[in-house]
Amino acid sequence: MGLTDHEQRVVRAIGQALFPRDRTIDVDAEDVDIVGWVTDYLWRMPPASRTQIRALLRTFDVGYGAWAMRPGKRFTHAKPTEQTEYIASWSESTNYLQRMLFEALWTVFAFGFVEQAEAQGHVGQGAEAASPAPEKAVEAAEGSA
Repeated sequence: MGLTDHEQRVVRAIGQALFPRDRTIDVDAEDVDIVGWVTDYLWRMPPASRTQIRALLRTFDVGYGAWAMRPGKRFTHAKPTEQTEYIASWSESTNYLQRMLFEALWTVFAFGFVEQAEAQGHVGQGAEAASPAPEKAVEAAEGSA
């Protein structure tokens, strides 16, 4: 038994919001199959822990309506910029419980992203460095002249 279709959408949306493609690592959560990793990780957990993580995913998705002040909306239906802002609000919340729930979520996704990216050769020993952003490359060239 794996994640439900809806849970997969939540995992994909959280993964993309936490790990979008950028110039540092030219790979995103979709590229490293974060959904597959989270699915595998959950099914290696004891049943009680698995239930807790699944509840955290549901809380994060459904809680969007209340915490983001968008009644009736879910995280999975928000725009990417709104998803990123929502995640930031959890990590910076004055509510201790909300910050700790974010830390639990971050831990699962960070382990998955790094493990998958390393296994695929995007980070770690022998990985190719991403090209610097064009403006940074110009600054570096001008600074060395």
